[in-house]
Amino acid sequence: MFFPPPLKSGASIRVIAPCGIFDRSLFEKGLGMIESAGFKIRCNQRIYDRHRYLAGTDSDRARELYLALEEVDTAAIFV
Repeated sequence: MFFPPPLKSGASIRVIAPCGIFDRSLFEKGLGMIESAGFKIRCNQRIYDRHRYLAGTDSDRARELYLALEEVDTAAIFV
């Protein structure tokens, strides 16, 4: 089994929504908890998009995941 190293304070975390829609107020509360733990949040406004019951169109969600995986200075991706 492979275990990644623990996240260090100040690390950048990319947050994406590749699936369904979510409660915005709970989401923002969670982001605040992550930031208060000393991490830098990376998240763009596209995360709030809606397309039927999904968090954006298929192509937008796929692009968001691809871009997150390509970021070399991001320590973790939260989905």
